[in-house]
Amino acid sequence: MDIHAPAGTEVVAIEAGEVVKVAPFTSPQAIPYWNETYYVLIRHESGHFCKYAELGTTAVVAGETVEAGQVIGQVGLVLNGRAIREDAPLYIQKLKEAGLVSMLHLEVYRVMPKPLSKYLGGNLLGAPRPAELVDPAQYLETASICSGVVKNQVR
Repeated sequence: MDIHAPAGTEVVAIEAGEVVKVAPFTSPQAIPYWNETYYVLIRHESGHFCKYAELGTTAVVAGETVEAGQVIGQVGLVLNGRAIREDAPLYIQKLKEAGLVSMLHLEVYRVMPKPLSKYLGGNLLGAPRPAELVDPAQYLETASICSGVVKNQVR
């Protein structure tokens, strides 16, 4: 799920948990119209694993315990509009046209996600959807941190 927000918007942990990994997510070395972004993978108390991705900055490290509502990073500027050309995928061109170049990419899993060989920056390129992937909207509906405002934006 991509949640569009201005670059620099604070991203908070949905639930308390432990940071499992902090690592690069997108880079211009992989795809020229991407900027450098990062992800934070957290094992939450509910047992879910959330990957908070396309962050411009991170505020946590692996092994750290986080509380629900704690800032874990900031939304990053994912797309470099100057590098998006007409040969880029149509959806990328449309995001540029709409000014939607910064976002939080959120993935929710039932178990620790396995590395995928055809996974590139949140896109499953022709691969089947992993069975352990959970619909983030349903997860957010039940998460205790969600206020009415957040729930209304997710629907």
